[in-house]
Amino acid sequence: MNRWLVALTIAMSAMLAINSVLGPFVFDVVAYGFPESVANQGIGLDAVSLLLVAPLGLLSAWATSKRWSLGPLVALAV
Repeated sequence: MNRWLVALTIAMSAMLAINSVLGPFVFDVVAYGFPESVANQGIGLDAVSLLLVAPLGLLSAWATSKRWSLGPLVALAV
């Protein structure tokens, strides 16, 4: 069970980071077809995902691999 949780949390964090990097926050490969105010919210979401959520996911995967009880709880929150 823990191996699956660790692997899937790492995969989720990696995909989230890739999505955030490809968005308008970094490389602007993915364009949002929304009005400017909504697109700015999407850029903010990309920033939070890249700078907070993805690293927190990797931290939870590491904590789960060390069998710390807080790891799966943080993975659930991510």
